[in-house]
Amino acid sequence: MIPFFGWYAWKSGMIVVDREGQAKALKKLVVDSQDRLQHKRQIVIFPEGHRGEPGVAGDYKPGVAALYRELGMPCTPVALNTGAHWPAHGFLRTPGTIVFEFLEPIPAGLKRAEFMRTLQDRIETASTALLAEGL
Repeated sequence: MIPFFGWYAWKSGMIVVDREGQAKALKKLVVDSQDRLQHKRQIVIFPEGHRGEPGVAGDYKPGVAALYRELGMPCTPVALNTGAHWPAHGFLRTPGTIVFEFLEPIPAGLKRAEFMRTLQDRIETASTALLAEGL
């Protein structure tokens, strides 16, 4: 719980993920996500669990696959170039245009391995292209 930001996140109904909680945390993530969908909220998840270094493929976490399977909904991947202007470490920012590119949705119902492979391929390919554009 980060002071002010954590309180705001909790008050606004954001889903808190216990990174140390393993299976119990994963189950809570699914239950909380189902609750938010009943309230017509969107679910946004960073599949790597944190911001990484630009151009370096991260370790995609199992939470995104669990949500995909349990919610039974399509998944719309998003490519970002934020790391080029707002690094994961440190406070320095560099000028430029931050781009969020919404990619082709992945239909519901794929097997876990196929979903994860498709998700990572789409995000990494599009993110690499955004970084190459150097916006």
